Amino acid sequence: MIMREMSSRETDRACPLFLPSHRLDEIRLYSRALTNDEILELYTGVNSEPVVDAGEDVDIEGEDVSSAVIIGSATDEDVEDSLQYRWLEGDTILLDWTIVENGECPLSLGSLGLGIGSHTFTLEVTDGHHTVPDLMMVTIENSAPNLAPSGGGVYQINSPVTLGGEVSDYDGDRLYYKWLHGDEQIDIGEIQTIAGNVPVALPNVIVSDLALGTHTFTLQVNDSINPIQSKNIIANITDSEAPTLAPVAYKSIPSRVKVSSPTHATIAAGQSHCRQSSPAVNHPATCGPTIYLPTGRSP
Repeated sequence: MIMREMSSRETDRACPLFLPSHRLDEIRLYSRALTNDEILELYTGVNSEPVVDAGEDVDIEGEDVSSAVIIGSATDEDVEDSLQYRWLEGDTILLDWTIVENGECPLSLGSLGLGIGSHTFTLEVTDGHHTVPDLMMVTIENSAPNLAPSGGGVYQINSPVTLGGEVSDYDGDRLYYKWLHGDEQIDIGEIQTIAGNVPVALPNVIVSDLALGTHTFTLQVNDSINPIQSKNIIANITDSEAPTLAPVAYKSIPSRVKVSSPTHATIAAGQSHCRQSSPAVNHPATCGPTIYLPTGRSP
């Protein structure tokens, strides 16, 4: 349908455009072709623009980006309108035109490869007549390192304690670590991590000559950006093994006393006492049992 502004000489032969009665006060003449949307508006009234909200600005740690979803919203007074939305960063389309469902306009951040820093996103919503934008900012922050110290447990006295473990960092930062025994520093170093929270093993630290009791060891890790991260482990030193006896035999026999039966004992070093048989009885002489005592001792 073509409508245009007419001159006074044309009005006598102009064809009228019949509109609904509630639109008669808004009849206008045009000297150009109208779009379908404009013609629709002339018959049904002015179409309302969608109401769009991209959402509040958000800060997200780098390691949480993979599961993060931002959700904008869009509504329209014209219930017959079908709404579509898309997300952009500058001129880059992050998500192309998609149907708005239940008034929500979600965008998953996991596959966008966003780097650390601030990103300005634009949510655009169209009802087929109007396209309405709204902006919001997403800030990707550096993530704190993760640490998993090892070496805690129960140790027998005089056994060394081996401290170790793993560290990781989503951003691949270089980390500076420190081991403490109570308040005493026992080791310090630095280690390069691999982006994406890939675990990296720490060098072992051997601690010896610990006293009986409970010992607290602390691993501290710093990426020079976030607050220092720390974790404790406990080592208990015990003495649960029974003592072992190891007697040693004499290599030479000391001077001793030979003693016969107690009633006939003769205290003389190197001698024994024998009882003779009666001369009338032909029995050989017998000797009492010999008892050995150290020199100078009596039985």
